[in-house]
Amino acid sequence: MMNEEGDASVVSAQSALLADLEILYHNPININTATREQILRLPFISEAQADSLLLYRQQRRVFRTLGELQVISGIDYSTRCQLSLFTYVGDTIRRKTPLKHIIGRGKHELYNTLHIPLYKRAGYTSPNPYAQYLGNRLSHTLRYRYHHHEGVSYGLTLQKDNGEPVAKQGFYPYDYISAYAQVEGLIPNVSLLVGDFEINWGSGLLIGNNYFSSAKSAITLVPKNKSVLRPHTSSAESGFMRGIASSIRWKRDWETMVFLSYDKIDATLKYDTVTSFKTDGLHRNFNEIGKRRTVGQFVAGTRTSFRQSHWQVGANGYYAHYDKMIYPTMKAYNKYYLRGQNVGGISVDGAWRNKYLTYQGELAIDDGAHLATTHLLQGKPFSSLTLTMQGRYFSPRYVSPFAETLQSGSRVQNETGILLGAKYQVNSRLTTTAYTDWCYHPRPTYRTNYPSQRFKYEAEGIYLLNENVNFQLSYRFNTKQQNVTGYDLMEYIGRHQVQFSSAYKQEKFQVNASTSFVVATTQTTSPEYGFLLSTRGKYAPTPTLSLQLFASVFFTDGYSSRIYAYEPQLRYNGGFPTYAYHGMRVVGQLQWEPCKYISLATRYGLLHYFNRESISSGTQQILSPTQNDLWIQVGVKL
Repeated sequence: MMNEEGDASVVSAQSALLADLEILYHNPININTATREQILRLPFISEAQADSLLLYRQQRRVFRTLGELQVISGIDYSTRCQLSLFTYVGDTIRRKTPLKHIIGRGKHELYNTLHIPLYKRAGYTSPNPYAQYLGNRLSHTLRYRYHHHEGVSYGLTLQKDNGEPVAKQGFYPYDYISAYAQVEGLIPNVSLLVGDFEINWGSGLLIGNNYFSSAKSAITLVPKNKSVLRPHTSSAESGFMRGIASSIRWKRDWETMVFLSYDKIDATLKYDTVTSFKTDGLHRNFNEIGKRRTVGQFVAGTRTSFRQSHWQVGANGYYAHYDKMIYPTMKAYNKYYLRGQNVGGISVDGAWRNKYLTYQGELAIDDGAHLATTHLLQGKPFSSLTLTMQGRYFSPRYVSPFAETLQSGSRVQNETGILLGAKYQVNSRLTTTAYTDWCYHPRPTYRTNYPSQRFKYEAEGIYLLNENVNFQLSYRFNTKQQNVTGYDLMEYIGRHQVQFSSAYKQEKFQVNASTSFVVATTQTTSPEYGFLLSTRGKYAPTPTLSLQLFASVFFTDGYSSRIYAYEPQLRYNGGFPTYAYHGMRVVGQLQWEPCKYISLATRYGLLHYFNRESISSGTQQILSPTQNDLWIQVGVKL
């Protein structure tokens, strides 16, 4: 569950992490032939653990079973359980495979997902011709993926959102088409990727990722300063590069990465000037289509790094050019946003570790000589305790449109902060996690006219009663300053959330029950309260058939006391829906694999409000308190 001011970015981070893990789950790593880079792609594996695993393999030559992980130093029970989901013990003999087999005789996957809304939104009948939706109510996603264990993969994604037209208005046939091809290992130490891709360098101050978008992730995930080049495999229509990228490892310890990207991206124009960028990927009416692919974005970058067993350093640089002037309407909070046609920056990053300490950090300077820096130190004074400290400073004038790191604001700019956290395994049954995160914004931010500050705190405990039953209790609090409407004053607004959940798991059956209570406070209005009770279950009578159910009731005084929860999702789909006001939510999902080549799934969702006569507003409004959705997914695996 999420409750931070940056709800959208945190939820996006969680969804991206789940999507990446799902790909790894369906394409497990052969632990007997995996490279260090392949092992480190698993976010829960540290560099020290990867090195211990490779050293053991070198000494014993081969893993015979995953049970041997028990004797490797630094790999605890929890990590062994996670490794069993993403690795397997395979053959160590590397036979020469013809190129035509590598290109076409690997693993093919094709998934068709159809979303059928059983209702009509206002946009389909809007009297405004520019706001009226031009397509039908259906949403369709076609996702094709190919993977060969010797390092060749490629894929294609086509997506039509609800309300978008087909084969007109410049769509061929759909609004969104994404493709990639990646080659790793055919040429020793060379990786080449063409198409849509994502990049992360260092701590993300120039080119970032979204694994560390929440404070808790810095405590629970393993910090790594490394360059990451991966295909863009999701259906998100923004936040990726489009072009060509290559990574070359030379002299064993050196690596160089270069990329070139050009894409036409969505933006709102005033004459020939960009006033804002559009990132939701929706093109349902003439208003939205008028913002589609209106500005060209060229980006080039390079990184060179040097790695030894316990430390590494890297140097990075990028340059971006837009074919139209960018000049947002001037406000106090956006005075130092990206303006002009060009932007660039350079940075240096480093990492160091020993048995007890891990450090990672980055120092970046943009083309205006404005500074951003972040440093994270994680220590293990003994095996059951992990302490984390992160400090960051982003100049109010620092500009890097592709940056994403551990931050409280919506962008890497105008922030000074410190994070302190700890993870303590009390015993074999009880694990606790806690952190505090404070930050200061020296200039106005969105909805603040003056300098402001924020504070977050979270504490969580997980207790394993036995191998089948666990309990989880958490408390979250965050507060920030915000303008008081109608006055030249600021106030603190805050949220308290307590959540308790329990889970029971057997071989064929598992169930999770959860309850959440929220109090949203301000200094000028009465508190808002929210409550959610939910249960989620799965029954799999056979390895090829499973049924998942989710049911919840929620009562909140308003949107400020909203609550998030995870629902069962079809393969390659994810999300943490928002629950607000008074209502109930039911989801049922059935998955069946009649043979090893075909998978069939259907999902039904019902949302009903007790105290509302309509859902949403504007063109998205549904003139009913009830929303029914049906999804159908057909998968083919060869």
